[in-house]
Amino acid sequence: MRFHVRPVVWLDVEKAIPIHADAIWTELSFTRGLEKGSIAWTGKVRGSLGRLDNRDGKFLAEKLTAQTGGSRLYPLDEQESRRLTTHTVIRTDKVVTVSVPDDVGAIDEATIAPEVETRESIRVQALIASIGARMGMSIWVPRADRTAILKEWKNEQNTLLERLPLNYDDTTLRTVEQIDVLWLRGR
Repeated sequence: MRFHVRPVVWLDVEKAIPIHADAIWTELSFTRGLEKGSIAWTGKVRGSLGRLDNRDGKFLAEKLTAQTGGSRLYPLDEQESRRLTTHTVIRTDKVVTVSVPDDVGAIDEATIAPEVETRESIRVQALIASIGARMGMSIWVPRADRTAILKEWKNEQNTLLERLPLNYDDTTLRTVEQIDVLWLRGR
């Protein structure tokens, strides 16, 4: 769904209030009680048309409005600055801006807490990978999902790719690598 909106508050990046700031973290219903630095709250704001508690919405609106005239700065560290850097891809017809996720392939899988129950999305990715393998395709799944997917899909045909055989710039390739499942025939 799309809604026509107009900005009520617009903050420079250095004035944006991070959710991990004590004044925010301890007051929101979906972060209060979570360990600082946890990402367990992200599902609450990433879902499409997810409704926030009215008190949370009012609280955030007041804090953001107050920050428009405030002088408190929240400087970005190097990693945060890198994430906000605009990446472009030159197509034949135009230049487009793309978002590039962090290099999730570099995550040490031992540091990720094991899931108690397999997510439905992992089961679906495994099923789609299995179908593609039976059709004789080479299969790509994101590195961050591989361990969980391989618990569901046995990869008996040994079709899982370690590298994508694509010749794109790094920005495009890192974006493509995040697609849930790719079937490839040849290149």
